[in-house]
Amino acid sequence: MTGVPVSAASKKGKEGQGEPGGGGDRPKVIRYLKRMDIRVQMINTRENPEKAGRMYPPVVAVEYGETSYDKLASWKSLISIFYIL
Repeated sequence: MTGVPVSAASKKGKEGQGEPGGGGDRPKVIRYLKRMDIRVQMINTRENPEKAGRMYPPVVAVEYGETSYDKLASWKSLISIFYIL
């Protein structure tokens, strides 16, 4: 499963928390990128003809999903949705 940041080995920290790179408990919850939108708005050239071809800074909206390590191991693939609006 590429693109999924999973630490197979984690060091036991506080109860229920794992630290990457150790050799203890697995993390209880794994967060992954579920959806990402990039919103781009062009500058109105009717109002500002001297700014033709320019745009406002893009806005990125990110949505994360969560799953358990056991459920993740049973997935055959992971689908993330990427939009440019």
